[in-house]
Amino acid sequence: MNIAEPIALNAQYIPDRIAIERGGEAITYREFDVLVRRIATRLTAAGVVQSDTVGVMLRDTPLHVAAQVAVASRGAVALSLDWRWAPPEIKRLTAQL
Repeated sequence: MNIAEPIALNAQYIPDRIAIERGGEAITYREFDVLVRRIATRLTAAGVVQSDTVGVMLRDTPLHVAAQVAVASRGAVALSLDWRWAPPEIKRLTAQL
């Protein structure tokens, strides 16, 4: 089981419960599952397959969490990149892949 499976199950059985809350923003399991699936579809369309490494560079928002889960749903590995990093820092890290 990967992290995406419980999200999908919660979306099915407790869709209106809060999955993520940040500040005044709350996302239900139903909404979160839709977001994860939308991102996962884009990852597949981009050619992401199992065991790939996918860089995720987003601010600390529910979208970042959804992207991490979507990557996992494809059997890929998410590499968190800090959005504040300069291009040389990103290049140095990703060159090792």
